[in-house]
Amino acid sequence: MKRIVLLLIATMLLTVGLVAKSQEIAYVDIDAVITQCNDTQEIQKAFDIERQEWARQLQELESEITRMENDFDSRKLTFSASGKTEQQKKIDDKKAEYRAMVEEFFGDTGLAAQRYQELVEPVQNKILEIIQEVSIQENYSLVLNVSAGGVLYANQDMDITEMVIQRMDATQGTSSSSSTSPSVPLPKPNFNPDGGK
Repeated sequence: MKRIVLLLIATMLLTVGLVAKSQEIAYVDIDAVITQCNDTQEIQKAFDIERQEWARQLQELESEITRMENDFDSRKLTFSASGKTEQQKKIDDKKAEYRAMVEEFFGDTGLAAQRYQELVEPVQNKILEIIQEVSIQENYSLVLNVSAGGVLYANQDMDITEMVIQRMDATQGTSSSSSTSPSVPLPKPNFNPDGGK
């Protein structure tokens, strides 16, 4: 009985070992693809231009609030109690308008987040298509994203990052037609109005 159990365990281990050996595994550093390919650099430039315009609009509104506050401070002695209340309400309304505009432009679901997603979606699809093409051509059964963590060691021969970057750059400007692919996690852009400075 023990012999049969040992024989079954040995057979299972041998089968698992043979199956694992026949599987080709590769990895890609998505963060490196994103930072090094030309498409994402162009996206960042386009996004920065739009972010600067939104920041300019906010700066204008902030300057108007400062002007209103300075005007109020210099003239508050000449206002009646109701005049002070009225002027303070105008300033408070303008500040509320500013906060609403910040949220509209740079909030979690604001224009910046929406625009960035519009810009990166074709690149995300393109990265996935290229990884799938490389996987099929090179007969990889599994491709890991090392930038997502979890990989403690991997042989450099298994790295297909440079191959993906080269293919991304070779197909620069062409967009992906596949919209059903799962998204590749791209780093969040800086939505700060001042660009994080």
